[in-house]
Amino acid sequence: PGQNIDGDVTMYLDNIVFIPEPSTLALFGLAALGGLALRRRG
Repeated sequence: PGQNIDGDVTMYLDNIVFIPEPSTLALFGLAALGGLALRRRG
């Protein structure tokens, strides 16, 4: 099962790299901002 999960993750990352969808970039940006906010709070 571990190998299958790793393969799915790799394919998912490859899709993001080759097909940078605006929605994906937006979610990534929000996640980055959220992480910075949590770090500042801590």
